[in-house]
Amino acid sequence: MRIVPLSAGLTTGCLGAFEVATLLDGGADHAYLESAEEGRVTNRAETVQALIVRWEILSSVAYPLDRSRETIHEVMAGYV
Repeated sequence: MRIVPLSAGLTTGCLGAFEVATLLDGGADHAYLESAEEGRVTNRAETVQALIVRWEILSSVAYPLDRSRETIHEVMAGYV
């Protein structure tokens, strides 16, 4: 898990969880999209590609893993 700071000013990708799976057998990539009402799986190339781009954007502004971990621990310490 990595944190995207509010200072990044982005909301893309924050409307629901998503995952992209690349199959080892070379088959089409699949995506799982989750909303408040339902989850769905798709292998529609345009949808999967859009999610890959969204992931790359989010990853480019997210804290590195170590910084994300530190931030999570800092917030958790505030609840003790």
